[in-house]
Amino acid sequence: MRGVAVLGIFFINVFVFAQPSTALAFPQLWGDAVFWNTATWSINEIFLDGTMRGLFSILFGASALVFLSEVRLAEQGAAVIDRYYRRTILLLLFGVVHGFVLLNLHDVLYAYGLLGMFLFPLRNVDGRTLLICGAAFLTLASVHISTQGGGAGLHEAVPATLMSAEARAGFNVGAREHMQDEIALYLMDYPTIFFYQFDYVVSQESMVMYTTHLFDIGGMMLIGMALFKLGVLNGSRSALFYLALAVAGYAVGGGALRGYGVYQIYAADFDPGVLQTITNRTMYGMDRLAITLGHVGAIGLLCKASWAGVLTRPLAALGRMALTSYISHTVMSIFLFYGFGLGLFGTMQRLEIYLVALIVCAAQIVLSVVWLNRYRLGPLEWVWRSLIYGKPLPMKRTLPGASALDAAS
Repeated sequence: MRGVAVLGIFFINVFVFAQPSTALAFPQLWGDAVFWNTATWSINEIFLDGTMRGLFSILFGASALVFLSEVRLAEQGAAVIDRYYRRTILLLLFGVVHGFVLLNLHDVLYAYGLLGMFLFPLRNVDGRTLLICGAAFLTLASVHISTQGGGAGLHEAVPATLMSAEARAGFNVGAREHMQDEIALYLMDYPTIFFYQFDYVVSQESMVMYTTHLFDIGGMMLIGMALFKLGVLNGSRSALFYLALAVAGYAVGGGALRGYGVYQIYAADFDPGVLQTITNRTMYGMDRLAITLGHVGAIGLLCKASWAGVLTRPLAALGRMALTSYISHTVMSIFLFYGFGLGLFGTMQRLEIYLVALIVCAAQIVLSVVWLNRYRLGPLEWVWRSLIYGKPLPMKRTLPGASALDAAS
């Protein structure tokens, strides 16, 4: 599941690095391949937007319970608690570097590290209570999005009504001019981009942290703890259960809620007012939760299938190197697209960016399998865990013929 999440989140983030921000919301304004641009936008909007972060958050909540198991606490006592808080503080510091130094506008590591500090006293709360509290948190996140605006800056410039032909033509001209200005900016040097993004990253790790991430990411963490306690995340439920979860999640979230919203946007030919109304929908948290649970069901069903090992074992290897993969996505993206690298920002349409993402992800899966055939941990995982335990951990595998695929099973 972590392997799927780290791949999926790259298919969201790569567009943030590769295209002007306006093109993310208005794909028909960018490039000549309008069909493919809008089709790939629809896939991301329905199945990936927010749901990959949801999977990560669910898994983080579950991993906190694994780390803080009663058996470990009984055997090792305060040492486990000490290592747990080192784990979260280090993750927070990784997030600061990732957001500011590596120029990732939407880093989540900072939020995970900060919110993870509050999970320790919740470890003994029963699963149903955690599930209810998590759903309540997501509802609060939806209310904030619907009242404060969900799109980056769109709510400030776009009225939530159908535009006249003249007003829309004017908006399109202004949007294209803004995109050209953004392209020029991101083709400049590192210090220019750093200072341009600085205030935005500060807001993400301060105001947005307490008005949105607390309820959004925090709610998913609580649901992850609940699903772990209820036996959903360890594969102990039946194949029929995971099938039902997948069908219900995709039908409700992908069809009745998000799918209908995308249909409305298409029907209005991406009218800015209609798009803004749908973007700020009050059901955002619930449709996101439904599709995320659909992903959980689909992955659980895949893991139940005896024939699926050829898919699940490489994904598990990638999942064991999730931190390395997540950070390397950012490093590769700024090198490929920004001006101090290859300078490809604003030169590709959505389908071309999708193909780049597919190549990168395929390479990462292969590299993860090869790496874990020789080493016990990914590079950044080794740094993280060595700092947690206060000593360098052994890196090379002790069994000369051991397979990373077997270790990841």
